[in-house]
Amino acid sequence: MTHDIFISYSSAQSDAAQAVCHLLEQHDIKCWMAPRNLTGGASRINGSLMTSRTDSPLPICPA
Repeated sequence: MTHDIFISYSSAQSDAAQAVCHLLEQHDIKCWMAPRNLTGGASRINGSLMTSRTDSPLPICPA
């Protein structure tokens, strides 16, 4: 799945990150965020994170 935005957040920001993701996806902006878009296995997780960050035209970090 391709995505438009990579959302990076800490556990303390989880609610805000999920709200931002939901709002963006209501406007047909595809978001990638962990753990929702992670697939199993440590090596696959690392690869998934790296690919998602570098493939995303706009990484965001809610404050």
